[in-house]
Amino acid sequence: MNSTRLTLEEWATLWRSAREDSHHDCAKVLNIWKINPAKYCGDTNYLRKIVLGYRKNSPNYAGEKKYEKALLDGEFPHLINVQNGKFLRLHINHHAVALANKKSGQTITDCMGVLYQSNGKRHPIAIEIKENANNPWYAVVEVLQQIRLMRAGVKGLKQYFKSRVKIDDVKGAWGMVLAPDDYYAKDTGNAEGSYAAACELCEYMIKNKTEARVIMASIDLGIIKYKAGYWPGR
Repeated sequence: MNSTRLTLEEWATLWRSAREDSHHDCAKVLNIWKINPAKYCGDTNYLRKIVLGYRKNSPNYAGEKKYEKALLDGEFPHLINVQNGKFLRLHINHHAVALANKKSGQTITDCMGVLYQSNGKRHPIAIEIKENANNPWYAVVEVLQQIRLMRAGVKGLKQYFKSRVKIDDVKGAWGMVLAPDDYYAKDTGNAEGSYAAACELCEYMIKNKTEARVIMASIDLGIIKYKAGYWPGR
């Protein structure tokens, strides 16, 4: 298949195949990552539809919704415990954000915000929320697809954050899977070995000199804790 002629739907199908791969083939994910999806982000009209805060109005905030609502409820920043005594600041601004000019094939991230490094650098961040669905490998591949779209459309994102969120000079795009701690212990059926495979995938993408910056983190009583993966300067 000629990668330069792929439609968004065909490109998304490749990512879906990687997510559902029970063999956890890291090389397969890397090859898909190398396909530049910039043409799916060229029309930035989709960014104009982004709204601040939580988008759903429901009396029942169960499952993943309760985590999304907690992240987006209020103006206060969240802290991520990335090492003993070391925290990074995370400000979540948006919910259910479209990252391409069509809403299909996992092109919507659950939450988007800004991560503040201790050196002052600021990065747009895509967050995939999980409670019971799928498995860690599946979730990390989801986030990688979202980051790839964000990096391809980074010029539009920078303009958006500057004009709408009043945050200047954001750089690149990072990602995080956020789930209860026991989510990462899922080890049955197609999920067998998926957490170890997800850890390996995060390392593999860095060893192969991609710009994929993904971590897995747990959330418990409002505290976000690093579990595995790679962010520079963590």
